[in-house]
Amino acid sequence: MTHRIQAPSLKRWLQEHFSNRGLTLIAMLLAGISTDLKVGADTFVFLSEAGEQQIVTYRHNEQNGQLTRTSEMATEGEPGFLAANRNGTRLFAAYRSTGDLTSYQIDPKTGALNLISKVPAGADPAYVALDRSESFLMSAYYRAGKVGLHRIGSRGELSAESVHWSRTNLKAHAILTDPGNQWALAPHTGPNAVYIFSMDAEEGTLLPSAPPLTYTGTLTGPRHLQFHPSLKRVYFNYEQGSAVAVFEFDDDVGQIRPLQTLSTLPSTHLTRNSCADLEITPDGRFLYSANRGHDSIAGFRIHETSGKLEMIATTPTEKTPRCLTITDSGAWLIAAGQDSDHLQSYRIHPQSGTLDSVGRLACGRLPWALLAVTPRSL
Repeated sequence: MTHRIQAPSLKRWLQEHFSNRGLTLIAMLLAGISTDLKVGADTFVFLSEAGEQQIVTYRHNEQNGQLTRTSEMATEGEPGFLAANRNGTRLFAAYRSTGDLTSYQIDPKTGALNLISKVPAGADPAYVALDRSESFLMSAYYRAGKVGLHRIGSRGELSAESVHWSRTNLKAHAILTDPGNQWALAPHTGPNAVYIFSMDAEEGTLLPSAPPLTYTGTLTGPRHLQFHPSLKRVYFNYEQGSAVAVFEFDDDVGQIRPLQTLSTLPSTHLTRNSCADLEITPDGRFLYSANRGHDSIAGFRIHETSGKLEMIATTPTEKTPRCLTITDSGAWLIAAGQDSDHLQSYRIHPQSGTLDSVGRLACGRLPWALLAVTPRSL
């Protein structure tokens, strides 16, 4: 069964009764409603293969976790991090070698990609994400030392020029907005700091908070982050520190306060390691960090009221696991080995959060980023 809303009449009514800011918030709510209305949708997993200069599409079997390669899209540069809108109709990618940002239309039946737009951005875009209103593509630049916003048009096209740039520091590694879309946090591995901005989703600006950053400590290297879906908590993993950290997030003033730090490694591991990707299950119950060196996935259980972490286990995985992704169902995690050129799929145990490997699959050279997407419609 498919649920439908009379979009034109609803849009006219909203325009008559609400301000632009109100419309932005309502659009965010409606996008969340659409998630609950999906029926029998397929899930696709997109993989950036930097060594092959292409983005590959896999169909994911929700019953057994198996991946089937269906198509690939050649890219004019080395594709890196990926992002998608909530309805799973558009994919966005950063080309790290050329400094371009791109948008693609996703075929909901096959997962095939069709290029919508490509725009120049800056040196080495390490990360892209949509703000919560899905009006802007946010980006963080490892070598250029900045974060930016590009407006997204009605057809998914990116504005030719950034609507906003903010100079920060070297090794900007990620940027995300909080659930209320009021604040944007950008961890930087170089200065061991998280830069914090006030987000204006109407004008498309990022203004420094007061204070404008929080230091995480020498040789920590905050890399990736995840907000809890319902608690006022934000999680970071530390690239150099091989740890995950829990911070209290004050959405009134946009500031963070450290609550807990846990190692991602067993006490017996004494050789070199660095953390890479960080993912949280949609229900906010489990958190997973990739260990490069130990070549494992560190799993953590999230306390339902405090948001603090408890280590579950470290699960062996591919060599140099640069990227992870979790399906929208929260039942499956997929990892890619940068130095093994293989994908590995895991079933997430719904009670314990442990990972059970269900198989591995060869892929192209230098798998750089993974993203599971479920196209859905109202």
